[in-house]
Order: sequence, then C-alpha cells, then structure tokens
Amino acid sequence: MTGYSNWVDLIGLLGGLTISGMMIPQVVKVYRTKSAKDLSWGFLLWYFTGLTLIMIFSVLKSLWALYIPMCLEYTMLFTQAGLKYRYDSRSSENTADNKSPVLANSGDIHSDQFYRKPVLT
Repeated sequence: MTGYSNWVDLIGLLGGLTISGMMIPQVVKVYRTKSAKDLSWGFLLWYFTGLTLIMIFSVLKSLWALYIPMCLEYTMLFTQAGLKYRYDSRSSENTADNKSPVLANSGDIHSDQFYRKPVLT
C-alpha cells in the first residue's frame, strides 16, 4: 500500500507544480511590459482566497504534495500583486504629470476642460 501512496502523491505533486508553474509566464509578461493593467485586484483577491482555502484543506488533511506547489503559487500571487501595485502607481504618476487635459482628466466629468453648462433654448 505504501508504494501506491507514494505514486499517487508524486502525481499530485507534479500536477500541483504544473498548475503553479502556469503563473510564471504571466509574471514574466507583466515584468517585461511594465504593465499590469490587465490584472484586476478582484482576480488577485479571489485567487488569494482560493489558495488560502486550499492551503487550509491541505494542512488539515496532511496533503504534503500540495505544500510546495501552494508556496510557489503564493509567491507568484504576491509577485503579481506587487508588480501591479508598482506599475499602477507609476502609471497614475505619469498620467498626473502629463499636461494634456485629455489624458490627465479623461475620467473626471467635473473637470473644467470637460464640463459644459447646459444651453437653454
């Protein structure tokens, strides 16, 4: 029975590493392009919640084959969140420094450049 358990644990470990490794290309892309605008904070929050629940389950069930992949996934998650914070804040600074009213205030409906008084006829 021990041989069967080791074989099954190895499959679980390899599957977990494969799934965890799928995040690496996304982190590399965000780092290379210096843009995380396509990553939403909602996605990262849901991902963190799911990982935490799976980690609690694996600890309570003593599923050691999930510990290493989960640590890798947490590393990828926190790296993505850090890059998103860094690049989003850099992007907002660049927008605020830009003197073009179209780029700096495009979402601000109360801006003097975009607010027009209604014309009474």
